[in-house]
Amino acid sequence: MVTLLVLMRPKKQIFHNEAKDSTKKTYGDYWAAGDIIGCSLNFDTKEIIYYKNGKSFGVAFKQLRKDTGYMPYLSSYGRNANKLTVNYGPHFKYPQPGFHGLNPTCTDSERKKMMGVFDKYHKKGLSLSSSMSKELMKAAGIQALGVDIGAVGDLDPQILILAWRLRSKTFFEFYDKEWAVIFANEMAFTFDEMKKAIANWTKEIQSDPTCFKSFYIFVFNYLKGEERATVLSKRDAVYGWQLLGMDKKFHFWKQWEKFWNENDLKGVNLDTWSMLPRFVESIGNDVSKFSEDDAWPLIFEEFVANYLKK
Repeated sequence: MVTLLVLMRPKKQIFHNEAKDSTKKTYGDYWAAGDIIGCSLNFDTKEIIYYKNGKSFGVAFKQLRKDTGYMPYLSSYGRNANKLTVNYGPHFKYPQPGFHGLNPTCTDSERKKMMGVFDKYHKKGLSLSSSMSKELMKAAGIQALGVDIGAVGDLDPQILILAWRLRSKTFFEFYDKEWAVIFANEMAFTFDEMKKAIANWTKEIQSDPTCFKSFYIFVFNYLKGEERATVLSKRDAVYGWQLLGMDKKFHFWKQWEKFWNENDLKGVNLDTWSMLPRFVESIGNDVSKFSEDDAWPLIFEEFVANYLKK
């Protein structure tokens, strides 16, 4: 288990593993009675962010490890007694788009409705020999679910968004435990309520940059498949960018697509994938805005030099 601690009064500092290394740094702001301090862990971007009354202090810790557990920890000191209330969800005064609490609750009746929807699609396309695997919804069921929520094609963004919120680790596989947690947090127990939740998640991605960033990174890993793989095939990368609407946001999309069809690289790595939205925003429709002095991966410099400046 790993414990991450934030101190914002009186020193406005954060530190991690202080006994072994000096990682103290100034962070955050002072707090007072009545303030609400929030914390979000993002395992897509591998970041931890703290908030005061809904306002973000920015990234506190980076490069979170996925192979360990994390536990909340509170520290209080001083001569006077301190009183605080801890809320693990599912309801927050200042909810952050893309995140959910650690304490999903529902009645037996609500759970029965929620898992009834899962079971309906779980049974789609299963043979008699495989129908006993009740904890897993496979491709045929997910495809049927997609049709019913209005998705167009197997990789409609709505399906990807649902996979993202369910923390799906394997392509076209949804597990009942993740299903129960996410929809209990959303208080969505019927199919119509679930469909509405998916629509709300879509709006969050479209309106909140942090939420989009998390989803964007998830899509790379989801399409990549094998966890040990380091690159996404060029074909899948181009297709993924189109699914995410990058072809509409990027003024030089045609040149970018041609660049990947013609270069000798084996695929697109996470660094290139992650930096593309920032690259698109930085140059807009004017190539002269690109600066080689900025910390761009070499691949972007090659693209500008060979496909735009020519």
